[in-house]
Parts: sequence; C-alpha cells; structure tokens
Amino acid sequence: ASQWELTLQLLDLALLRRLPSDVISYAACASGCEKAARWREALSLLRRAEEEHLQVNAILCNAVIGACGRAREVDRGLALMREIPEPLTDTYNAAIGVCLDQWQQAL
Repeated sequence: ASQWELTLQLLDLALLRRLPSDVISYAACASGCEKAARWREALSLLRRAEEEHLQVNAILCNAVIGACGRAREVDRGLALMREIPEPLTDTYNAAIGVCLDQWQQAL
C-alpha cells in the first residue's frame, strides 16, 4: 500500500478503537492525499471531519485544495476555497497554486 493509503488505514483503525480524533489527524492524512493527488480521498476526509463536528482549520482545507490542484480539479479546488469562512494567506496561495498548475499545463 502507498503512504496515503496507510495513513487512511491508521485513521480508520484509531476511529474503530474509539480513540479521540482531531483535525490534526485529518489534516495529516489529507496532506498525504495531496502529495499523491488523491483529491476524492482528501475531500472525503474534510467532509468526515465536518460530520464529526471538528473545528476544520486552514491546514486541512489547504491540503484538500492542494490535492485538487495536483489532480487538475481546478473548479473543485476553487469551489472549496469559497466555502472557507475566513481563508488565510496560505489558503489563497493554495488556490493560486491550483490555477497555476492549470495555466502551466495549457502552455
């Protein structure tokens, strides 16, 4: 299994054992998904964190936006940015990266 798959398995195991989860756990897993351009899995992690009523932070959102960018899912990444109530500079940078990847591919 690849590293992003292992991180998801570990998170699932922790939840199965009823260990407390936090947004840091989800952000770490989403970061692994970002590196592998696994946008669906990263977005799923974000939605799961929201369902658990965790305080979603910019680190998690930025990783999901980055995963969308690496997977060339520009519209999804930008739509997610618009969902963030108070985006940080890093969030804008992630969104710019999404657009930049698309622009470079067009050249």
